[in-house]
Amino acid sequence: MENASKALIIAAEILIGIILISIFVLIYYAWGNFSGNINSNIENNKIKEFNAQFVAYNGRTDLTAHDIVSIVSLANEYNLGIEDDSYKIKIEGNGIPSIQAVMNDIPNYLDKNENLTFTLKIKGYNNKNSIIEKIEIRKN
Repeated sequence: MENASKALIIAAEILIGIILISIFVLIYYAWGNFSGNINSNIENNKIKEFNAQFVAYNGRTDLTAHDIVSIVSLANEYNLGIEDDSYKIKIEGNGIPSIQAVMNDIPNYLDKNENLTFTLKIKGYNNKNSIIEKIEIRKN
């Protein structure tokens, strides 16, 4: 009888141990999913904030050469940190010769386009990272 009661106590201790381990595993996975969701939300917010810098100009027809230099500078700064060309922001249209041409000679670009206005259109977003991929700048 004494052995049977000890066996029941051992079995109960093992059962309690299994229950505690199960609870800790559930908490671990729940916390992992929670932190993963937070990281995903933070990353999405960063992308939205970055894109908002360009979206503020989207569709406007009254942009000045100074606005264009600001936009080109933002795109250039982003592109410098990216190695893969498929992730870089591309700017096209008759409003600028190229990102590098503007960045290499900002004073000359501002002088040549001082009295002009420009229109900006966002042409697409990168499917891989949701960052703006292509911008069109046209002289009015």
